[in-house]
Amino acid sequence: MANLSTCELFTAHTHRVQSADFLQQFTGEKLYLDGLQIRFSGREIADPTRLEKLSIIDCKEVDFIDLENYTSLRTLLLSRTSIDSLEGVSKCKQLQLLNIGGCHLLKDVNCLHMLTGLKELFLHETGVTNAGILGLASCVNLEKLNLGGCLYLSDVNCLGALVNLKELHLWSTKINNLGIIAINGCESLVEVVLDDCPKVTDVSCLKDLYNLQFLSLIQTSVDEKGIKELKSCPLLECLGISGTQIIHPPKLWNHASVLQYLSSL
Repeated sequence: MANLSTCELFTAHTHRVQSADFLQQFTGEKLYLDGLQIRFSGREIADPTRLEKLSIIDCKEVDFIDLENYTSLRTLLLSRTSIDSLEGVSKCKQLQLLNIGGCHLLKDVNCLHMLTGLKELFLHETGVTNAGILGLASCVNLEKLNLGGCLYLSDVNCLGALVNLKELHLWSTKINNLGIIAINGCESLVEVVLDDCPKVTDVSCLKDLYNLQFLSLIQTSVDEKGIKELKSCPLLECLGISGTQIIHPPKLWNHASVLQYLSSL
């Protein structure tokens, strides 16, 4: 564990480590603790002010972290940990990328409203609810948001004011037609994924998304009537409609084919 002031710590080098005590002397910029069976709370590092990236993916002993002193942290990867509260994470004012995908115990992320500089947020396969994401409306700089696989989610209208949002993934949720009406206000949206959302039957509300290029509706319940208004999306070049109520759906991989098909409905 020598040279901790400059090294990046990888799981491959520390697979036998069972305690986080060795981190006391760490003052580097990147720290990878992926897969380690150690309890990490954030307080183990004496001086974390230089740390810009922290990855503790698959660390099952992580259930709460306090990152108030992590003043330079930009990227935090917490996927598949046992964390059940983000209160300590919300103190990380410089955070730009947060991945908490697969953290099934998380039901409420409203405390993230404090992270107004956040650009990428991965919440896929968590336990968040409609009420548990309301605070994301304050994350006005969000560009990428993944809520796929959030089985308790049926309404994302609270996101309608996120004018910088470019990518929105809602696959395998309980989202319905009424639950996506307001995202037509997300004027920068380029990519929307609604795969495996059987309660979605009509996406006419997306017709005013001028920048929309990629829309996947695979395994939804949309029919011809539910998509025909999309012909007003001038940049739409990929429209996935296999497994829907549309009989013999064509493959639509460029704007010309999309426009021709939608105009024929």
